[in-house]
Amino acid sequence: MLLNDLLIRLRALFQRNAVEGELDDELRFHFDQQVEKFVRSGLTPVEARRHARLTFGGDDQIKEECRDARGTHLLETLGQDVHYGLRILLKNWKPASVAAFSLGVATTLSIIGFSILDGVLLRPPLAVAPGRLVTIYTPTPTHEFDAVSYPDYRYYRDRNDSFSGVAAFPNAISKVPLIRGGRDDTGTLEVTSDNYFSVMGIRPVLGHLFIPGDDDSKTPSIILSYACWKRWGADPKIIGQGLVVNRHALTIVGVAPQGFSGTVFGFGADAFVTLATSAEISRSPQSLADPSVRDLLLIGRLKPGATRQSARADLGTLSAQLAVAYPETDKDRVAVLTSTTVLPPDGRSTAALISGVLIGIVMMVLMIACANVASLLLGLATGRRQEILIRTALGATRGRLIRQLLTESAILCAAGGTAGFLLASLVLNRFSEVDAPLSILGTFNFAVHFRTDGIVPAMALALIFVASLATGLAPALYASAPNVAGALSGRGGGRRDA
Repeated sequence: MLLNDLLIRLRALFQRNAVEGELDDELRFHFDQQVEKFVRSGLTPVEARRHARLTFGGDDQIKEECRDARGTHLLETLGQDVHYGLRILLKNWKPASVAAFSLGVATTLSIIGFSILDGVLLRPPLAVAPGRLVTIYTPTPTHEFDAVSYPDYRYYRDRNDSFSGVAAFPNAISKVPLIRGGRDDTGTLEVTSDNYFSVMGIRPVLGHLFIPGDDDSKTPSIILSYACWKRWGADPKIIGQGLVVNRHALTIVGVAPQGFSGTVFGFGADAFVTLATSAEISRSPQSLADPSVRDLLLIGRLKPGATRQSARADLGTLSAQLAVAYPETDKDRVAVLTSTTVLPPDGRSTAALISGVLIGIVMMVLMIACANVASLLLGLATGRRQEILIRTALGATRGRLIRQLLTESAILCAAGGTAGFLLASLVLNRFSEVDAPLSILGTFNFAVHFRTDGIVPAMALALIFVASLATGLAPALYASAPNVAGALSGRGGGRRDA
């Protein structure tokens, strides 16, 4: 029954001419039946038709009642408003183009600002079920954010009851020489614990990624990023080939997936090694046993059923045990957890401040553009006084006029917003990953991967809605109250005092 009703409504909406023809035929049939009834009662055909007309009422009134019963009247009226609004804007295409261009530029800047905010503060890292991930660090009375040592990391990893896995990585990068097949190159090297990829749920494009136990066995292996693999020719047989890093021979065992640029926000990695391999390359294997070397961030994946509250209590217990085991380095340290984003915890407050200032600036630009477009629409409305007077005299209500004028501003804002969204997408896609040469340090790949997905499209729609009201409401209120009495008496068609 519900499906039949829906199909009837859709047919009335998309096959309007056919439905209107059927309505005319049905009304004519019932009218003729009523006329025949009156004729059989003894009336003349002329009197029968007159009585039937009085009984039925006006055709237009009956048709309107039938259209209301379909439940599509609002959509039909909206379609009429859009069609008429397009005609008016095409007639005044020069000022309309200026307005759409202004809104498009302002919307482009706003979308870029929203994308940066989303990419820096809201977007989780590339992972399976990122909502189950938490970042762990160990503050002290003198440092709000402090890293974790390798012995502490292993203690948290092996003795907790709340996480299915705890991974570690230093929030740092290094530029190293890479030699493959006698060809010299340089690349950005990033370091992860052997279980990092399994905790994040990241799958390889080729080969395999690090597996738990690689740190203990000190397997001399290396993983290439997707971008580095493509730069080297995307050889499908690269797995098993050798790669020399700082005079250390390693074996390529896998290629990371496309879209994973590394663990350090803002930098695109070329290759990944384990913590143990990194210690061997840097000739500091003792750092893995030294509790005073604190340079690791931890990421934990909550077990099914575990909560952040239970994980906090679990970490508090383990921190107290470490304080007893290592009083010189772990005294007054209690591990805390926070949500996992692409930014480390110590950079989020600064990023939030910068993002807030950026959003404030772009919103000011948008408000200026809306004010200019509102002035333009007000000028157009003033030039349409005669049209609005005629529509009012024919029975158009003020609400109907306001809706029509707001529809025109919504068309302008939708056009400018759509163009701005597409332009912002192109700009962000073009500059989401660039190679920048830095003096002394060499060339680094900056990979921020700001995108117009996630909540950004919803923000764009909200922006278009707000801009439609900001640009169209004042001109609509002004133009929808014409002085009809003054126009009829010859005193002009100015605005009626509201």
